[in-house]
Amino acid sequence: MPALSLEREILDLSRIKEASIVVNRPNVDWNDASDVLSELAGDSKGKDAAVVIHAPRGESLSKEEGIISVIIGNIRRRLPNVRDMRVVGRREGETTDHTVSLQRHQLRVKAQVDDGAPAEEQDESVWVAVRRLAAEARLIVRGEAPAPEPDISLLPVSEPRTLQDAGDNDSPGS
Repeated sequence: MPALSLEREILDLSRIKEASIVVNRPNVDWNDASDVLSELAGDSKGKDAAVVIHAPRGESLSKEEGIISVIIGNIRRRLPNVRDMRVVGRREGETTDHTVSLQRHQLRVKAQVDDGAPAEEQDESVWVAVRRLAAEARLIVRGEAPAPEPDISLLPVSEPRTLQDAGDNDSPGS
């Protein structure tokens, strides 16, 4: 599931040179996704679809229409069917390209496990992380997720965080 940071990272690019997306057929048919790529895949009776678009030299792809709109529309879906996506561009004032990818912006949490703790405590640390991840995913799927902030628990893969509170109410069966 895409992290909330993915859309922000795409929109932060001032010049987009290349964008690509691969989508899988959602559920039973393509009717669950309403974009031109999914429509084409459905009409073709395909199981997945991929597209890559390059901007003309020195120009940028549109953020409001075209492939960027398709990418953002797909990642905003409550149950996205994006298998892979990548956007290459530059941020304002930067001289090198930056790649934004689904691989680096997955919803995740990291469990801090004490190797010296009893196995039951180690298991509990992992279960706390699993429940936290499920709670965050549930908010996104229900459309109730808060706007991303710099210290949000959903960070790109390149910036892992540790669980700092194990909470007394987070034990199995409570």
